[in-house]
Amino acid sequence: MPSSRNKNIDTLRQSFISVFHFPPSFSANKRRFIITCIAIICILYILSTVFYLLRRFNVHSGDFTLYYSIVSKTLDGQIPFRDFPIEYPVLSLIPILIPGLVNQLFSGSFESYCSLFVLQNILLCVLTGYVISRTRITGMESNNALLTYILFSVFSLPLYLYRFDAFPILLTSIVVFTIFTKPFISGMTWAASIMVKLYPIVMAPAVGLYFLINLLLKRGLAYLAGVILFSTISLAIILPITGPSIFNFAQPHQLRGIQLESIIGGLILLANKMNLIQVTITHNYGSFNIDSSISQGIVDFMKLGAGVIFLLIFLFQGWLFIKEKQLKGTVSQFNLILAITIWLLSFMIFNKVLSPQYILWLFPLISFLNRTIRIKFIVALMLTITIFPGWYHYLIQLNAFLVIMLNIRNFLLIWILSDTIKLMLHQVFNTEKDRSIPNRNP
Repeated sequence: MPSSRNKNIDTLRQSFISVFHFPPSFSANKRRFIITCIAIICILYILSTVFYLLRRFNVHSGDFTLYYSIVSKTLDGQIPFRDFPIEYPVLSLIPILIPGLVNQLFSGSFESYCSLFVLQNILLCVLTGYVISRTRITGMESNNALLTYILFSVFSLPLYLYRFDAFPILLTSIVVFTIFTKPFISGMTWAASIMVKLYPIVMAPAVGLYFLINLLLKRGLAYLAGVILFSTISLAIILPITGPSIFNFAQPHQLRGIQLESIIGGLILLANKMNLIQVTITHNYGSFNIDSSISQGIVDFMKLGAGVIFLLIFLFQGWLFIKEKQLKGTVSQFNLILAITIWLLSFMIFNKVLSPQYILWLFPLISFLNRTIRIKFIVALMLTITIFPGWYHYLIQLNAFLVIMLNIRNFLLIWILSDTIKLMLHQVFNTEKDRSIPNRNP
């Protein structure tokens, strides 16, 4: 028994060490020094997350007040969407209302609702980890994926615990888990995730191309049938109660300006610190936005520019899938995961809004990618949490250090997108057997 325990501990230790990859020229002392420095940074960061958990809860009070208001109005007999507006898709009510219903059973308060919400998110986080541990993507070792996800979760607790995004993240992980083996279930889950939070809709082009070019028509039709069945049943139940107002949730998001933490927002703030442009920070539609003389022009340009970029991504991935099919006889599972990751990153980067919880959406995908991308993502995640909820009030005050930190985080996201595109190209055109890259079973 002790030997088995020691073996498990050694395996875990080797998994952590495997995160770091040093050139052969690095001496043992240099490697130990670098690992020690990284360990110290991680320990300091974890201590800071404890501080954020204990002292930065107030930055989440606005969201919890909104959630609690939805619960209170619903329990008073009002119908969501019909009697009062909600800025989220209809099934977002599930993670919002469940803690409220339990809270009502015990005649709880606002504080107890917040506690139950956090407990719910912990459960959803654990379930997501379980799904990731069970996911097999073309020979990828799921133990490393699970360890990566655990690291992501621990580093993001000051945010992960306080947003209902934990629910669509779980659903997205189930989509990835089932898409290659149970496409009907995957399609149903994908439809459900869109009705909780809209972002999984960007997976559609990559999934459609994968089934079509791989000639997996039966699986593709099963996936589509799952989407149609879940959507039809859900809307047939919900629409008679709420009416068509459930489709109006996106209006507040369309009216938003350029959000403070967005890619373009970070560049505008940087230009402001260089005295190139004057800006004013405003708060509306649930976020802090940038008002400047060029803001509206940029928003109008981004609407057109994003459409062009998404079309180019679609054509690029279609061409790449066709080349892989020609060269290797099949489009690999791993390339589908890369394609979905590219879509999600592009949606975040070429958007006027990049809320901090958007970073969490990538957990079920980045966990399966290579070491370099995961390390860069961890750094981006640490910077995100340091900015929000860490020292967000300084960013609102346009503190130069926070503006630089934001732009470094945004640059890392662009770098990760570039690395993911290069990895996808490598998957297709590399003819040598590479043990670090998964096999290509469809």
